[in-house]
Amino acid sequence: MRLAGPFKPGEVVFHGDWDDFPSLFLYNRYQRYLIGLDPRFALFEDPARFRVWLQLNRGEIPDTEVVPTIVRTFRTRFAVVSVEQDRLHRQLTNDPRATNVYGDEDGAVFRLE
Repeated sequence: MRLAGPFKPGEVVFHGDWDDFPSLFLYNRYQRYLIGLDPRFALFEDPARFRVWLQLNRGEIPDTEVVPTIVRTFRTRFAVVSVEQDRLHRQLTNDPRATNVYGDEDGAVFRLE
């Protein structure tokens, strides 16, 4: 997925599906991503943060806490959600603190406030 929006070089982008990394990096190599080649690297780096990432992907974070959790935990203003992540996509779509800035058949990009 090509990211559209006012991204700064080196800016962290939350992405909920680790296998989105190759295409994100291919088209947007100036941003930083949470998980790349293998999720175990993220687990070893910071187990608590990895658990939050898993909870977000499993829909275990209450709807009203999703945006602040992403912003606070991952220090980012953008989230990429693939089409397979129905619940996370719905949570962000229904939260006024998340604005859909791009969407296509692969997923959506949300700006978080």
